[in-house]
Amino acid sequence: MSRRVRVWAARGLAAIAAVALASVLAGFFWQPALLREPAWTPASGPMEFGGGYRLADFLGDPHAQIMTALAFSGGGKGAAAFAHGVLRGLRDIPVPSVTGMPMTLLSQVEYISAVSGGSFAAAHYGLFREASFETFPAFLHADVDAEIRRLYLLPWHWVWLLRGGASDDYMATVYDRLLFHGATYADIARQGAPVVSVNATDLGTGASFPFTQEGFDLICDDLARFPVARAVAASNGLPVLFSPINLKSHRPDCPPVTVPAPPDDGSPDVERRLRYIRAWVARFSDTDQVRYLHLVDGGVADNLALRALLTIVLTSDLHSIPREKIISTRRLLLISVDGEAATGRDLSREARIPGLSVLAATVSGIVIDRYNFDTIVLAEAEMRRLVDRLKAARCRIGPVLAGHPCDDVDGLMVHLDLRDIPDARVRQHLLATPLGLTLPDADIDLLVTWGERVVQAHPAIRRFLAGL
Repeated sequence: MSRRVRVWAARGLAAIAAVALASVLAGFFWQPALLREPAWTPASGPMEFGGGYRLADFLGDPHAQIMTALAFSGGGKGAAAFAHGVLRGLRDIPVPSVTGMPMTLLSQVEYISAVSGGSFAAAHYGLFREASFETFPAFLHADVDAEIRRLYLLPWHWVWLLRGGASDDYMATVYDRLLFHGATYADIARQGAPVVSVNATDLGTGASFPFTQEGFDLICDDLARFPVARAVAASNGLPVLFSPINLKSHRPDCPPVTVPAPPDDGSPDVERRLRYIRAWVARFSDTDQVRYLHLVDGGVADNLALRALLTIVLTSDLHSIPREKIISTRRLLLISVDGEAATGRDLSREARIPGLSVLAATVSGIVIDRYNFDTIVLAEAEMRRLVDRLKAARCRIGPVLAGHPCDDVDGLMVHLDLRDIPDARVRQHLLATPLGLTLPDADIDLLVTWGERVVQAHPAIRRFLAGL
């Protein structure tokens, strides 16, 4: 080996060593900006069931005849695109108003519950409203998978991760840069209705945890200061690939959680709801057992985001809803937007399972599909009960309200998914779309377009609105 070659080799090794040393040092000092949160301060008094970012305090137009809730499923970037398309479709569906002013079905949405991929579309719309229709598509077309590869391939990230850094906290910084730009829940709250509930799964209890003030009451904290990007990262935190978002419960330093006392003339339905509230509260507020929440993908507990929505419905008291809102509301609409592609394949045609990844995806898909079916049945039953509750509340006010009989109340739950796409070629193509945070631009555009078309053309929604 010549002297010149030895010199170049030494210089190369020195350069490599310098880069490695710089990477190690960067890893020791680097951490995502979103980890630097304000210090917690004790509550001045009980926060439970009053005040903050919750449904009862953020109801929309008091003159609207229809109260609408949306539930956005998990399913990666595909679910986000399909949900965004549905939002676009809702703004072009007209609904009548008691004032005679033109309204759209989107303007009548009071609540959006979302998990995993669906939380991107829900949180961005909740924060930016009409502007979301112009800016959110840029995120849909962004290569977010490249950010995941960067997390695991760059050496300074290795050091940071080995020092206890959380991969989901890193992704929170990515989502903040691409979507939320430093926004907290105080920024969403300033937008008014609809309330947006981003939901994660707590590994310790196995339960869905909502990023609403109801959820933060259980850990005695104030949601207003919490970064929106970090809530979305928790809801999207696929186990194994991403580490949990960790929250400390401050419940031991706060007053006990209070549960509304049953009225003297409480019906079996009231007693049932109070039992549900007590069980929900007890699950998270046991100060001996629950000191931290370890939050991962919301789809683990509820991939349709419906059970989290039902928790809010069951824990809400109609007596807290303004009288004029009860008088005007005659229709209740729940739209479940399921943008997840098919998870299985026709294994009955094959002699052997092709691999562990296919086996894992198929098993999880079977569990999700069965659980989703049970969740839909439960939601339909709760819709019927809620209609009865609203009828009773209206008839306590008077026999005729705003020119309509007090019992002129109806409810509808609609489940929209990719199987509703009438074009067989497009339907089969999108059902085979892989789960992930990066999809081809053409597939994103198809999902948005068909989300818009499916909700606009749905016959049950059209009949329901015609009844007004």
